[in-house]
Amino acid sequence: REQRSKIMGKEGVGKFFKKIQACYACPVGCQPYSEINEGKFKGSKGLGYWINSVMWSGKMDVTDPEASLRYHLRANQLGLDGDDSSVVMSWAFEAYEKGLLTKEDTDGLDLTWGNFDAMLELQEKIASRDGFGDFLADGVVTAAKKLGKGSEKFAINQKGQDTLDPYRVCKGWSLACATSPIAGRHMRGSINIPIAFGPKGVKFNPYSYKDQPPIVFWELRAKEIEDIIGICVYVGTWSGVYALEPSDYVELTNLALGINLTEEDFMLLGQRGYNLEKAFNTIHVG
Repeated sequence: REQRSKIMGKEGVGKFFKKIQACYACPVGCQPYSEINEGKFKGSKGLGYWINSVMWSGKMDVTDPEASLRYHLRANQLGLDGDDSSVVMSWAFEAYEKGLLTKEDTDGLDLTWGNFDAMLELQEKIASRDGFGDFLADGVVTAAKKLGKGSEKFAINQKGQDTLDPYRVCKGWSLACATSPIAGRHMRGSINIPIAFGPKGVKFNPYSYKDQPPIVFWELRAKEIEDIIGICVYVGTWSGVYALEPSDYVELTNLALGINLTEEDFMLLGQRGYNLEKAFNTIHVG
């Protein structure tokens, strides 16, 4: 929390925010546009910076707001998944701390916690598979297997997939990540606070195990429907303003296609889509 407060807020990354942008005709607008106009990272600009962006650089114990924003913007520009790349990078920082990696291994980079210059250079190396970046580019599980020396113990993954997600606090979030068809990811039914997740009007305690499975099951189907018909989660049932819900999707689809689906039909389609994803990934990945 202390680390996050240093990065976020008006005196942190917030001081670089210029405006909020939105997709065409969106009533919400979720994309902060930022510019750094002075200092070491002058000229850095672009869209986005969310709570997980803090976690990316935070995993390397970097609390400098400019470096954190720069890391986020470069992840987008380089086409890197910020969640996954930060996991394998923080693994490298920990291996370095434990003496399992040295500067000879890291192309001279000093992977000391909080060293944002090393963090940003390593990010570039991973994207271009340059030197030590190539060693890390296939993810934390592969990197740990190559290094050995007990480093597998802190290679954070779920079913072989690098994962940034917190598993200890919100129980429904953890359950959905653990059962996700793409493993270790929160975009398939994870739930947090009831005002932004789960069926409307259903109250639950996100920090308790009680009643989590049926709500996760509902959310994973609703989220699958949103993906199928192209509804943004920030206006739908997952983490946003919750302006739309499955009954709205049924009405919109029926009117657009001239069909007569019920909400129950639609939720079944969502379940089938989810199961197809899981079957495909199980067959082809294991």
